[in-house]
Amino acid sequence: MSFISSYFPQYFGNKAPGAGEGGSAKSQFFVPDFNASYGDFRTRSIAGTGGHRFLIQAPPEASVIQAIDLFGIPIGASAAAQIDLTSDYGAEGEAYNAHSEAAIGGVFNFGTADQITKVSLLSLIFNNIQPGDFAGFFVDHNGIGTTIHYIGTRVTYL
Repeated sequence: MSFISSYFPQYFGNKAPGAGEGGSAKSQFFVPDFNASYGDFRTRSIAGTGGHRFLIQAPPEASVIQAIDLFGIPIGASAAAQIDLTSDYGAEGEAYNAHSEAAIGGVFNFGTADQITKVSLLSLIFNNIQPGDFAGFFVDHNGIGTTIHYIGTRVTYL
């Protein structure tokens, strides 16, 4: 079982039999991050010019990391939200920033207020992530004109 799953077992209900153990079944886990509430959701609220650092670990038992997705709920519509994303990641025994990536000036569609929206991070800032890597990533809003309530990060793997 991964490091995160041992500390957040309540968020692990989607593991299929054989998943992450050389099988072909897909597994996922969700890492919440919160400092506020929005409706009945606990969220990490980032204002129009704010930023926040998130943390995950790619499951050591995975054979392939298929997706890393950040979910958020915008208060107001922002069809062209410019958000900078950066990451540092590495495995135990490596430098924390053995891999560093950035997607600066990315434009994301948060066009519908109060709609849960996904930002796919894998191809943007985690191109070289491997099972077992610890990863930090920074989300930096560039005056996007609205607050986004981030729910957390979902990692999908085989």
